[in-house]
Amino acid sequence: MCLVIVGVPILFMLLLAPAASLVIDGREQLCLQIVSRLFSSMFSFPLMAIPLFTLVGELMNLGGTTLRIMRFSQALIGRVRGCQSRCQPSHLA
Repeated sequence: MCLVIVGVPILFMLLLAPAASLVIDGREQLCLQIVSRLFSSMFSFPLMAIPLFTLVGELMNLGGTTLRIMRFSQALIGRVRGCQSRCQPSHLA
């Protein structure tokens, strides 16, 4: 509870308890292996795709590309009933 008051992020608090138990048990080598695997797995291409898709979506919103795509799809299949019920922004209705 003291760490929350100081302002330590919850992620580090959740990592601190298992690391402390490994150090107390005398398994420091295992703790270093876990840290090494955590950092090496962060650079995998499938995990990097998630924030990059989000970034591209935000860039498309800022540039107005998503609005143009929605207007284009509305012009193509907008007459079909229920065709864009899940993705149509309210300002295009």
